[in-house]
Amino acid sequence: MSRIVITGASGAIGMALIDFHLNKGDEVLAILNPASTKKNNFKKFRNLEILFCDLNNYDRININGKYDIFYHLAWQGGTSRSNINININSCLQSICAAELAFNLGCKVFLGAGSQAECGNQNVPISELTICNPKSAFGISKLTAYHILKSKCEELGMSFIWARILSVYGPYDGENTLVISSIRKMLRGEKAYFSKGDQTWDFLYSSDTAELLYLITSNPESMGIYTIGSGKKIKLKEFIKLMTNKFNIDCEELLGKIKSSDLTPNYLLADLTKVNNEISWQPKIDLSEGIDRTIMYCKEVKLK
Repeated sequence: MSRIVITGASGAIGMALIDFHLNKGDEVLAILNPASTKKNNFKKFRNLEILFCDLNNYDRININGKYDIFYHLAWQGGTSRSNINININSCLQSICAAELAFNLGCKVFLGAGSQAECGNQNVPISELTICNPKSAFGISKLTAYHILKSKCEELGMSFIWARILSVYGPYDGENTLVISSIRKMLRGEKAYFSKGDQTWDFLYSSDTAELLYLITSNPESMGIYTIGSGKKIKLKEFIKLMTNKFNIDCEELLGKIKSSDLTPNYLLADLTKVNNEISWQPKIDLSEGIDRTIMYCKEVKLK
């Protein structure tokens, strides 16, 4: 049994990690923003310890007990990707998260990175990809990687940076492509899309949680890991999978809006490092993952 800390636990990855570790019999402490609108979602978990603390106040946390793994997912600015002040503050506060992990006795610190660090790429993304971020969010995430790497070396903790491409599933942000589109279709509204010519790599949240666990539990793990399925799909094909669930022809919905300049045209994980170090394959295919996400949207309605 391990003792786990998860910050920013209310999103798709955090909730999947909580579920995964509790099912393993681990003890989990979730650090949540007291202003979170998703507090009720945690009622489904039994034996979960919750601490309410804002990202800016991690240096004030004083709790007893020792923990093993610290997953740092908390970040303010993910929905304000052009706001440099909000994003760079999250970057700097990650130092306090690392110090908190050290004070709690954690041996492993995992920080959540993003494909936004890499900028526009036309080849699979690996740990060796030369990053050229285009947004304040991507710049701040890449800066956080370098800061945390140095800080964890100073503190003597194993440091892992999960460079996450495109994760979807229950509890994801309401403005994300998958959740927002499903909710519109459930209401009988039109969900309009770009042409969908981009190539993306989608990974379901529970598969993400298992992969992150396997990486953190491997004593040899260190540095950057690209997190994805390693399988590419045209965005319009993924959209078609979603709309088919509602017997909707997506052809009349495609090309109705313009893609953001920050939307990557090519996302594919190079899983060479993962495959060389651990044994892992995604369990949930895209069709089942979409089914599960639709079920979540039906069960968890917006207030």
